[in-house]
Amino acid sequence: MNTPSCFRLAIVSVLLFLDQSAAAQRKRERDDNSNNAWLQGPIVWNQAENADGLLVGVRMHPSDGKLRVGQPLEIQYVLKNCTERTVELTLTSPVKAFSFDLRSGNTLMSTGRTQSAELFPTRIASGEVFDEKSRRTTIQTLGLPEGEYVLPILNVLSVSTPKNRTTSRSIGFAKDLRFQIEGPDTTQKSEADSGATKEDQAVFWGEEIAGVQLGAQLVQLQEGDYAGRSGPFHINEEMELQLRIRNSSSKAATLEISQPPSGQTWRLTINDPAGRPKNVERPERTSYEFRPNIRLHLDPGESQKFTSTPVKTAYPRGDSTIFKEESLDNARLILLTTRAAPPRYTSAASSRLQVGGYAIQVEVRAKHLGSDFTLVLKSGEVPFRIAKKPTSTSPGE
Repeated sequence: MNTPSCFRLAIVSVLLFLDQSAAAQRKRERDDNSNNAWLQGPIVWNQAENADGLLVGVRMHPSDGKLRVGQPLEIQYVLKNCTERTVELTLTSPVKAFSFDLRSGNTLMSTGRTQSAELFPTRIASGEVFDEKSRRTTIQTLGLPEGEYVLPILNVLSVSTPKNRTTSRSIGFAKDLRFQIEGPDTTQKSEADSGATKEDQAVFWGEEIAGVQLGAQLVQLQEGDYAGRSGPFHINEEMELQLRIRNSSSKAATLEISQPPSGQTWRLTINDPAGRPKNVERPERTSYEFRPNIRLHLDPGESQKFTSTPVKTAYPRGDSTIFKEESLDNARLILLTTRAAPPRYTSAASSRLQVGGYAIQVEVRAKHLGSDFTLVLKSGEVPFRIAKKPTSTSPGE
């Protein structure tokens, strides 16, 4: 290669390097601007500082609390020293992930958190706001439809002071955060033909939460000990409810349903005609065997049975998941006299009831695959009646 060619190649290489460096600098500036946007967002402060003069606050991103469908919500925790002295303390690691229950009224209740055991010593001057960008938590909103949500946040930071480094205590945050999801409404009723059968029409469907509904229906059983029927029922009989789940949104959904603990039935509630709850006793837990989640894929408008029929269960194996076909029991309830003890060695719940009319409801926990939110689903109230058992008469009477 001659000298002019080498010279031109060197110039091209230098220009390419400078262009890449400029692009990297522009990316850093964009990232810095994004971080500065965090710092400029409003802080929601707790009502008052704690006994040590520390005040905790929360900053949301986006700062206006408006998300697109599927966009994660990011939360940053800040800490202000309200005393007249510099405070030395040790912060625990930030919460990496929350888990929530989504209940009626779009209220999210925290049920757990994930964080490491790392400790971070720091000093905060009088009046200073500790506002480190690493103290952020990302909440995945996958599966939440358009709407307004209430998010109570409690005990967001834990600290220990030099006087007592061996223990840490939480700094409470006693306010609700509110955010809104905007965009295509994924919970609008599907116009697709769901293929509803005559059997579907006997299902009592509950309130729709995040585009999902739980349904329950009484089932016919064979005669025998504790054998039940669709009604009326008698004391010392057993009733069963088959459970269904329906995707009421206009988008396909993959759901994971939590099974009841081993040896127990699904959670049941019973109300009398005046709406007063009746006591329901769950069977003793005799085993702590792992119960895998049920995984169902539902097209828009589709409903599926998931008890007394083969369903796909997901067994985690390291980084992979093994699926098996299994059949799960219906929700079961034994009707007892007011003084009878619950039978042993059964997975059915029991309740002491008298002759009259009642309504039974089933509760199931499910979540959209990949979401941080557990849907607390309740079926519609299924009416049933308990009648006096007819007395047998002798022939010829």
